[in-house]
Amino acid sequence: MASAGGYDSLLQWMAARGFSAEHTPLQPHTFADTGRGMAAARAIQPGEPLIRLPKRVVITRSLAAQSVPECTLPGLSEHQALALLLLVERARGAASGYADYIATIPPAFDGMPAVAAVGSGGTEWLDGIAAVIPRELDGMVRRQLFEIARGCEAAKSIISSSTALAALPDLASLDIEQYGWAWAAVNSRCISVVNKPAGPSRSRSRPAAASTPRATMALAPYLDLLNHSSTVTTSNAVHPDGAVSFLATRHYAAGDQVFIQYHPKPSSYILAEYGFVEPGNPHEVVDLGGEVGELVQAAAGDGTVTTSNAVHPDGAVSFLATRHYAAGEQVFIQYHPKPSPYILAEYGFVEPGNPHEVVDLGGEVSELVQAATRDGWNAAEWLRDYGIASATDDMVAEADGSLSFPLLVALPPLLRLQCATTSRPEKQQFLEQWSRIVSSGRVEDHIPAHNDAIRSWLQSVVAARQAAARDAQQLLDDESYRAQKRLSQSLAHSLRLIWEQQITILNKAADALNAPDQQLGMCPVASNASLLWGTYRPGLYLGTRPRTPATLATGLMWVDLRGYNGLRNVRHTCDMGDKLSSYGFLMHDGRTHGAQEIVDTTNNVRLTTQFLKPLLAGEQGAEFLKQQCSINATMDDEELAHAAGTWVVRVTGEHINKKRPAALSLVYYLALEGIGRIDLDMPYAIKNLSTPIGAVGTVDRLGQFRFTVRNHPRNKPAPSFFKSESERIEAGIESINRVRYMGSSAPHGKTWKAADIFAEEQFAQARSTLQKHQKQFKPADIIGLDGSIAQESNVLFFQQNLEPPFAVDFIFETTSSDSVFPKQQSSANERAKKAREAIKSRIAADENDVKPIKDGYAKPLSHLSGAKGPLGRSALDSTFVKAGQSFEDRFMRVFNLTDKNVTSDEIHVAKAAMSGVIGGIGSFYGDQIIASDINDDEDDSKFQSLIDAGSTSDTYRTLPQSLFSAVPSRPFFPRGFLWDEGYHQLIIGAWDNDLSIEILKSWYNLMDEDGWIPRELILGDEARNKVPEEFRTQFPNYANPPTLAMALQTYIDRLKNKREARAANNGTDESSTGFESLRTAMLDDDAQAEEFLRWIYPRLRRQMQWFRHTQYGEVRRWGRAARSNEAFRWRGRTVNHTLTSGFDDFPRADPPSVAELHVDLHCWMAMLSRALGDVATLLGDEDASIEYSDLYSGIVDNLDALHWSEADRSYCDVTADDRSGHSRFVCHRGYVTLFPLIHRLIPPSSTRLRYLLSVIRDTKHLWSPYGLRSLSASDDLYGTDENYWRGPIWININYLVLAALHNHYAVVPGPMQKPAKIIYQQLRRNVIDNVIKQYKDTGFLWEQYSPATGKGMKAHPFTGWTSLIALIIAEKYP
Repeated sequence: MASAGGYDSLLQWMAARGFSAEHTPLQPHTFADTGRGMAAARAIQPGEPLIRLPKRVVITRSLAAQSVPECTLPGLSEHQALALLLLVERARGAASGYADYIATIPPAFDGMPAVAAVGSGGTEWLDGIAAVIPRELDGMVRRQLFEIARGCEAAKSIISSSTALAALPDLASLDIEQYGWAWAAVNSRCISVVNKPAGPSRSRSRPAAASTPRATMALAPYLDLLNHSSTVTTSNAVHPDGAVSFLATRHYAAGDQVFIQYHPKPSSYILAEYGFVEPGNPHEVVDLGGEVGELVQAAAGDGTVTTSNAVHPDGAVSFLATRHYAAGEQVFIQYHPKPSPYILAEYGFVEPGNPHEVVDLGGEVSELVQAATRDGWNAAEWLRDYGIASATDDMVAEADGSLSFPLLVALPPLLRLQCATTSRPEKQQFLEQWSRIVSSGRVEDHIPAHNDAIRSWLQSVVAARQAAARDAQQLLDDESYRAQKRLSQSLAHSLRLIWEQQITILNKAADALNAPDQQLGMCPVASNASLLWGTYRPGLYLGTRPRTPATLATGLMWVDLRGYNGLRNVRHTCDMGDKLSSYGFLMHDGRTHGAQEIVDTTNNVRLTTQFLKPLLAGEQGAEFLKQQCSINATMDDEELAHAAGTWVVRVTGEHINKKRPAALSLVYYLALEGIGRIDLDMPYAIKNLSTPIGAVGTVDRLGQFRFTVRNHPRNKPAPSFFKSESERIEAGIESINRVRYMGSSAPHGKTWKAADIFAEEQFAQARSTLQKHQKQFKPADIIGLDGSIAQESNVLFFQQNLEPPFAVDFIFETTSSDSVFPKQQSSANERAKKAREAIKSRIAADENDVKPIKDGYAKPLSHLSGAKGPLGRSALDSTFVKAGQSFEDRFMRVFNLTDKNVTSDEIHVAKAAMSGVIGGIGSFYGDQIIASDINDDEDDSKFQSLIDAGSTSDTYRTLPQSLFSAVPSRPFFPRGFLWDEGYHQLIIGAWDNDLSIEILKSWYNLMDEDGWIPRELILGDEARNKVPEEFRTQFPNYANPPTLAMALQTYIDRLKNKREARAANNGTDESSTGFESLRTAMLDDDAQAEEFLRWIYPRLRRQMQWFRHTQYGEVRRWGRAARSNEAFRWRGRTVNHTLTSGFDDFPRADPPSVAELHVDLHCWMAMLSRALGDVATLLGDEDASIEYSDLYSGIVDNLDALHWSEADRSYCDVTADDRSGHSRFVCHRGYVTLFPLIHRLIPPSSTRLRYLLSVIRDTKHLWSPYGLRSLSASDDLYGTDENYWRGPIWININYLVLAALHNHYAVVPGPMQKPAKIIYQQLRRNVIDNVIKQYKDTGFLWEQYSPATGKGMKAHPFTGWTSLIALIIAEKYP
């Protein structure tokens, strides 16, 4: 390709400074659409240098000073210094050492608004075009005009002080237009050089530490010919010799235009800084900052009383009235127009309805503002930069950086529309995080945003901006207007593009503001009620919480009362160290009912816990939901909210060995995590265990509630030291024949430490009692809560010391609002004191003499909890039985087990497996730790040193996030794991399609703007408490297998089958009814299905793009022959691990190398492209469907070309030989080898299928009597070191192999069809028999199984992907 004219001289000039043609594969070229740019002279691979500029070519201030010493004068900024260099060298003409470079700089920059303003009247010109210039752009241009004017004056001063410079004719008469050219040349063409190896710039990065070298501004000849594109990322590095290189992050064919990304910024920023607008800019946003500033100013001025005072000449001080007062009327002054916390701290009172009240987010953003302040940025300027506080400096509170101002409730919705006007990373990150929150509909997770007035105001603001945008477009189309305002055609075109993009955003904003609220964000409204509450604390033996963040959580604990050591082992969080004989859900339908058995042999008790939503269970509940939930329904309906928020936990206990004693202290607690209050509810004087007791409260987003503890009449207290109650009272020991209680105030965010709070209090009380009485009381006498209620209690415990058998109901009701909290009520401690006095004086000794305490509390909802109500004991007994039978019937029907030849053991294990994974679904909320200083490529010369040193990085914490997800193991992995979750959804989706969709939405909702989802979601301190510190940080360049797309593919298959059945039945089908309709709405309703697919489609595309940009592998570099450039490599390698692959210690290349290609990742990419193609086809996107079909073909073609080793007769990883540099195979037969078969990428007629099946069936390789080994028994590394994926049997991969055999290779005609069928049958039987045997022997499903003995190993219970045994038994495969 011939170069564009005029650059030969530039290349010669650069060559004289050390540049060589070998330093770049780029050539200048003029393109039809973008004009001058850079073309690839040959094919360029990702990671290959685009250009390497020697140090003497990169024009920094220090280099400029060699020819213009004045560039280093104090007070001159780098920008001004480089502008001065250009002015001086242009004035020197042909004699300049920079003449050849300056000749390539455009003679004018009229496309930049600031330059146009300089030549047209400055700010007056801007005032004249106010109708067509976006507000945020106007603000930036005005600041640039100030910079130009200041720089011009500085340049004039320097020139006038230098005889040599003043002698240059063009400089002697320097004017602002000339200086504007130099300023624009630097502004639009400079780069930032950081003197250390650097990975791609990422908007999520945190500001550098104080010790980090500052970036240096520089001009980069030749590089500055590259045009901008938002679709590429930019990777650059500074070499030890000072050279700067830029690396390709995607493939370019010969002749393609090569791009870099200047900044991921909105169009106004790009236009102001560079003079153009990119159509379809994905970073476009709309600035509504001015409207926010006006709103806040109006609010700040809304005080009811102002204060006027004066100091007189004689020193006297007088205060003047500022309003009229009638005789006898109280007269006020205003101490300070401050929020309530200030008034309370300074003056000791709070004024109801204080108009200066604010919502303080200082804690959340103080670090952000402090960082800005440290770097010399005033926090008020920070706000004004974004239009949040256009003229109100006092919005920023004290010097500590805390941030507060009125009506902050208006801020989050606006931040979605907010334009970032600077490149400061902390500001950009703050806005982007809020943008993701708002765009996902989860604003209410962070700031209450229920203010209808704010919504109405926002609607009017957006409507006004829409109208202004349309008017601006009309004016810009008017030729006479453009001529009158001296608007160049190029600038007018750019402005029109901005308005066009902003109208698109404003239209979306209007749709969002006009849409009805859906309180659970992404939840389909028809499922909200049945999914609101659940056993969503899987890390506990039993815990409930709603799917609302920072609200209310409950939990169960128990303590052995046969000795005092029971307090040292409070059963609360699932812990393998508790050595329970077994525990896990035996039934769980995911919506209304779950039943769990806990066998605590150490304490000689078998507990059964049941969870039930009695008002939603059964067909009556289903009909109620059907009537209440429509497409426009919300959770505001009182009746629906009550039904959704009413549930019962029943705990029963019995002896395991009746010949041995057993006694438990059973504790249930309520923990308030967010805004609200809880208080003791003791409506009756307590006589014994049968007397009801509980709590009342109100919680943000849940409303008011009542909680009741109800013991079975036959419950017996645990054995006591005392022979009579009177003897106990005389000794001053509390009765154990009643429910005990305590209210504690836990630190904010620490209510999850309920067991520690309980044990600490009980230890202290036991020591005190024993020391006081010096008697050997029985544990039941002294292990008991003392009835104290701490001020501002946020954890309320209820305790009963019982002897088996026993049964206790814990009933939670959402009440119907009024009178839950009386206006005047006695304190909790006063009521507790009354109760204790009542007991001691034997009040209500008669069975019928139960007198209410007159404290103003509402009476219980007798129509529900009475003997005949749905919450009465007999009614609940019946509902529990019916719910259990309903589960049994549905399980057999859904998994088609009635007609299969399955044993009772297989059915039992299948039910336990399926219930276990659903019972492991949790609702999580909290912040996440993310690495900020990352090396995206690992492709530089320091790769091996990075491997040796391990991954270290600066980190930051995200804003709190929500996740709805199953967990792999309740005791060991009680959090979200990305690659596990796709397997979980295979079984959850088979049971409840729409529940699975909810979980998929939750995960994809956490995808960042690049398409990355963290490998682990470790949200908040409670989750981090279970994770070693070295594994808590998530790296945005580290992947995990995209198994969620595998789960999505199974949904697509179900949807296709549903539609095919409908078509076969003349367009009709039997849609689900009753409760089933809540589980299949996304299959039955085409509109809902399409809405979901359109929501997830761009996220899938982003995910695919992220994989191809960050996990690409080298094809050409090591002489590899391939049909396309589709090759992939896991990032995050260490010497012995590839955690990112999911196969942690499975053998890979030794040593790790940037030359590696990984066959499992290659196959995952084929699967992802196939899923994307299916979604595109369903949505009618024909072009994308063809695109992903071609991509899939390219990946499959390269599978054999890159990964098949004929010598090994196996699919293998690839690396490069250390000495020769030639590509070589890395073959370790095992699970990785099988991925082409698993994803059905091998044609049934291929001889390569024969080789893989022989490896599967060979006992010297993968075959064992218990399932397929993860690594060949003949491999040198079999069973070595950690031995995690080096031999043990894993059910997830066995399942995928069985699925491929059953659904494809055993049914599609081919030479291996019959062998495939035989292997399938034998392998299925081996896996089922062993898992059932181990379950019967141990009571658990296990993480992995021994290939030698079949015994379960590692984490247990492992109710994650091992639960796929249920689908293996049912023969349900994707």
